[in-house]
Amino acid sequence: MSESPGGSRATDHEGKAMRAAMYDRFGPASVLTVVEQPEPAMQDLMIEVVASSVNPKDTFVRKGRFKHQAGARFPKGTGYDFAGIVTDSRVDDMPVGTPVFGMLSGWQGRAAADLVSCRRQEAVPAPRSLPLVDAAAIPLAGLTALQALRDNASLKAGQSVLINGASGGVGTYAIQIAKAFGAEVTAVSSSASLEHCRRLGADHTHDYGHGRLPAGQRYDAVFDVFGNLSRGEVSDALKRTGRHVTTVPSAANIAATALTRLLPQRTSLVVVHPDHDDLRELSRFVQDGALVPEVQQRYPLTDVAAAHAHVESKHTRGKVLLVN
Repeated sequence: MSESPGGSRATDHEGKAMRAAMYDRFGPASVLTVVEQPEPAMQDLMIEVVASSVNPKDTFVRKGRFKHQAGARFPKGTGYDFAGIVTDSRVDDMPVGTPVFGMLSGWQGRAAADLVSCRRQEAVPAPRSLPLVDAAAIPLAGLTALQALRDNASLKAGQSVLINGASGGVGTYAIQIAKAFGAEVTAVSSSASLEHCRRLGADHTHDYGHGRLPAGQRYDAVFDVFGNLSRGEVSDALKRTGRHVTTVPSAANIAATALTRLLPQRTSLVVVHPDHDDLRELSRFVQDGALVPEVQQRYPLTDVAAAHAHVESKHTRGKVLLVN
């Protein structure tokens, strides 16, 4: 052992083995398996993972939808969200033993494992009011909702926002964060999830089985989490200076972002990124009771393929976790 720059006793992890969820080719959930891998090289923090979560991003990358970003080298790991205990630290305010949660940047998932190494800005101390396992449900989806509503939509108190796809991982956080901002929230979901959205704080709900958007209504912002609304549909639902935010980097959405950049009514694509201050903001929301993670299912790490298949069913209410 050696003394780390952050003042914590550092353990030499390299050369040992750990469990990690990996795949050796792009394909369906069945390509995933849990194998022994070398423990990761130390960055700013080494974390013993208690849980990670499965997001649509994990499934898209695994299927090869983002081959250019993810690269062609195999085997690949999976998982971007994590919660766990610091086992080695070069960061003064997160010494060994600190419970933390965070999100990995980029396209190289590796959080679905016994250990994860990350940079300082990718993790913060976990909220003490929440079981540490459940903290893994927050980072990617919570950051997406926060950055979309605050930065892309510029949502303010007293404004109105429609959230399409409100019962999924990002949507459940978007409802709660929008309410924390003081906005009036309309949630669009299946009929089975309407009451669930109301319990999370939605002021109004709409069953997409009765039309994809409420008729005759206009909003300051439309957050299309599900990504199935056309620019024309959204334009008709926005006020003159309204903001349309989408999570889907389709050709149409990228074109709309470029073409409306200088217009009063704009489209933009949220590109989530780990941010130390934003993770702390999410933690404060949890501590204050304004944000409660919705966990639908917990799978053991060894059932990673089943967890991915669950998320791909598109019937997830809240988040799916992998527990070590």
